[in-house]
Amino acid sequence: MLAHYGNFRNVKNYIVLAGKQDEGFDFRCGYYGEKMVLFAQQRGLNTCWTALTFNKKRVKEIVAPGDNLCMVIAIGYGETQGNSRRSKRFGGLFVMLIDLVRKNRSYRGYDHSRKVTEEELRSFVEAARLCPSSVNVQPLKYFLACEEPVVGMIQSETKWAKGLPEMTLPHPGKEPTAFIVICQDTDIDPNLSRYQRDVGIVAQTMLLSAAETGLGGCMIGNFNAGSVHDVLKLDEHIKPLLIVAVGKPDEEVVLTDVVDGKTGYYRDEKDRHYVPKRSVEDMIIM
Repeated sequence: MLAHYGNFRNVKNYIVLAGKQDEGFDFRCGYYGEKMVLFAQQRGLNTCWTALTFNKKRVKEIVAPGDNLCMVIAIGYGETQGNSRRSKRFGGLFVMLIDLVRKNRSYRGYDHSRKVTEEELRSFVEAARLCPSSVNVQPLKYFLACEEPVVGMIQSETKWAKGLPEMTLPHPGKEPTAFIVICQDTDIDPNLSRYQRDVGIVAQTMLLSAAETGLGGCMIGNFNAGSVHDVLKLDEHIKPLLIVAVGKPDEEVVLTDVVDGKTGYYRDEKDRHYVPKRSVEDMIIM
């Protein structure tokens, strides 16, 4: 009904991603949209992202006034399901995606005794490699760091927990033991704003892959891209877009319900980190 990219037939259901336009809006749509896509796939449904080729005027008619339309996800039972694979065993149990999503928190404290290997980082990039990309351009590249002094150099260029300005996070000795720097190759496409959704998709996928192995991470957007570029001695056409910290979590993160519209995260006297989440009812547009 809406999408006309490729060969769509008999699509009756869509998920519309929309919200208030601000810095990082496209990235968040990709990040959370990928969670829904993976969850639907695990339940036996099939999906397709449509970001550029659908009737935006018709879709905007169902979007709340003042909200910005980002993209549409077609969802349903596909005529072909691809190759069937069993869920990977983890800790003796079959892992459900919703369990990984709950486990996948933004951690700001890590166990330094657990080193992350280059092989593990490469496995996360392998998962990202299989993700959808806008018009399948695939302009993203990845810088992997799991050894000193490079890890420390990247850490020194990052700023954490903007919502807790009175605290220094990570605490000394609790820094991550690895990083993945998501970059864009401008030789493939010089438009740095076009693929923010792709960045969100691959970041979510890599962090879920990390959670599946017992690791965790945190997306860091607060850094000086030019400084990181110079510190890592990247080629001129490689532009850092997002930094993903990786390590073994060494802190407690608690999900709570949003009360009185307050979504800011906070910590208690035992340094437990609390993250308020809106209810499903508050997030669905009826």
